[in-house]
Amino acid sequence: MTLNAQDQASRWRIAKNSRSRRFIAQLTPWRGPDLVVNAGDYVQSYSMAWKAQNSGTTGAGPAPNNSTGNTVSDGNITWSHEAILLTAKPNI
Repeated sequence: MTLNAQDQASRWRIAKNSRSRRFIAQLTPWRGPDLVVNAGDYVQSYSMAWKAQNSGTTGAGPAPNNSTGNTVSDGNITWSHEAILLTAKPNI
C-alpha cells in the first residue's frame, strides 16, 4: 500500500510526537527544593520537558508548568519549556 504525501506527513508527525513523549517520560522528575541541576539539564514536570537556564538547587516554589509562559522560575532555577525532544537527554 502506497501512502499519499499527506498521510506520510501525518505518520511522520505522529512518530515524532510519540518519540518525544517517550523521551520526556524518561527525564528526571522535578522536585524541590533539593534537586541539584546544571545549566542545560532537563527535568520532567507535568509531562513536559524543562531545560535549566542556570545552575543551582531547585527552589521551594511551584514545579515548572506552562500556565504562566514558556520560561518560569521555581525560586532558584529558571526553566525553559522544550516542546519536542527528538533525542534522548541524559538523566541528572
